[in-house]
Amino acid sequence: MTFLISYALVFLAAFFDAVCDAVENENINESIFKKWDQRFWSKRESWKYVKKIIGYRPDAWHLSKSAMIICLVLAIVFFDQKNIWYIDVGIFGFIWNFSFWLFYNRIFGVK
Repeated sequence: MTFLISYALVFLAAFFDAVCDAVENENINESIFKKWDQRFWSKRESWKYVKKIIGYRPDAWHLSKSAMIICLVLAIVFFDQKNIWYIDVGIFGFIWNFSFWLFYNRIFGVK
């Protein structure tokens, strides 16, 4: 059952990676985030406004990147191998690529 938690965490990690890519550089101008407060969501603008907390900048890009890393680490912690290793690699690869594509291209609207 814990392997399902790992799958869900990889799905979430890819979601957070899609957020990072969607708010970075010119991509934000194509995404749903272009209408949101650029002082937080745009990586190119947020550094001017978001105050560092103990050297950490809590803007959309940094929070999403941190959440992605946390999800990946937790996916490793919860992983309980049920298949031959290359089947798990394929499953995790599919979950990551599908989730990223779904959010980045379809939901966030980046072309």
